[in-house]
Amino acid sequence: MPAADAPRPTPLTTPAVILAAEASAVAAVAALGNALAQPLAVVDLDQWSGEPERQSSGDSGWTPVSGSSASDKSGGQRAGPGKRPRTSGTRSDVGRFVSGAPSRPPDSAGDLGAISSMRLFADLAVAGETGLLRFEVAGQAKEVYLVKGAPQSVNSSLPSERFGEYLVARGHLERADLERALAMLPHYAGKLGDTLVALGLMKPLDAFRLLSQQVRDRVIDVFSRTQGTFAFYRGVVNENESFPLGLDTFEMLGAGVLTMPFETLERGFAPLLDFRPSSTGRTHIKPDRFRLGPTPGDVLRLLDGSRTLRAWQAQFSAPTEWLTFLRSLHLLVETDLAQFD
Repeated sequence: MPAADAPRPTPLTTPAVILAAEASAVAAVAALGNALAQPLAVVDLDQWSGEPERQSSGDSGWTPVSGSSASDKSGGQRAGPGKRPRTSGTRSDVGRFVSGAPSRPPDSAGDLGAISSMRLFADLAVAGETGLLRFEVAGQAKEVYLVKGAPQSVNSSLPSERFGEYLVARGHLERADLERALAMLPHYAGKLGDTLVALGLMKPLDAFRLLSQQVRDRVIDVFSRTQGTFAFYRGVVNENESFPLGLDTFEMLGAGVLTMPFETLERGFAPLLDFRPSSTGRTHIKPDRFRLGPTPGDVLRLLDGSRTLRAWQAQFSAPTEWLTFLRSLHLLVETDLAQFD
């Protein structure tokens, strides 16, 4: 039973989860807002090359990758650090992942078991960093180019994460049409979006919209990773991109936490049930930047360090209320707005 002086939440009154408390000092926690409402600009991120990625050396958690030979088969110049070589290639050449990571050691690196990807993105966004953030697990790599802390483009070694496969899987493009477009890629600078539009297979606006959504999904997918390594190369940019994405890292952090399952959150917080969550008092991120409505800010104001997480759990009569609280708490902790004492 909760303590007599502890506020008790009222039952849900709307389809969204509402947390409420009876004590006058406790503000009502409103329903979660629409985290997906974000205008997006677009850029074609599927760069294709005939050069395979270099193999990892050692077990340092990062893959030293340099350019190819002095010139590629098409006569192009060797790519410098952080740049993917441009090549006209042939249909048989395209589709190979080419890492943008330079041959030098990263500026920072570590294990995702020690620092979460959400914390990484939050810290880099707050610092306004520009560079390449590379994730690697079981020989698979995903690279996110950041410009002033915001994702500009994503490159993945998984064929299933390429734009063409994304369109086919969601019924926006037939497999035969994708094969036709891939055969024509060398004529359109290796850009699949441009190729689809030029062949009349997709309207420009639809291609832009779907490209933006896919890139956003790629980044949010990284937030769920708890295994593998990361490496950050400061100052490395993707020379192949010509337009900014217009994505907001903090909005994506908010959208990402909504995808976290109840079981994952409970398992992660289980060792902390007898610790007291509290605000760090830091103001480097305003909670409304997550675009989840007032909920994160209201939860943050409730975290005065007077109750253990177990005591907080006793306040919620419905599992959905507890889930909302845990999601908000996880987001606040990972962005260094809350802590456990």
